[in-house]
Amino acid sequence: MPKSIVHAVNGLSDHRAIAEAFVDYFADVCKPNSNQQNDILVDNFQARFSQYEGFVWDSQVDHCKSAKIIQSIHKGKAPRVDGI
Repeated sequence: MPKSIVHAVNGLSDHRAIAEAFVDYFADVCKPNSNQQNDILVDNFQARFSQYEGFVWDSQVDHCKSAKIIQSIHKGKAPRVDGI
């Protein structure tokens, strides 16, 4: 039996009105507990993010070897405990 589709949220059935209700709700509940602590955390994040370089890959990828390994994987088998 297919699940029923919800056509109304809090008595609203217009998609825009529902979206605006979500915006209003989350804007109200997603406020920092302390503006001072929030400012500290934002500054800390921005300082760390400005120095972020992403993942550095320091080895060469051998495409031929990678293709052979992928082709040798048995189709339809589940991975082992080690994830391979």
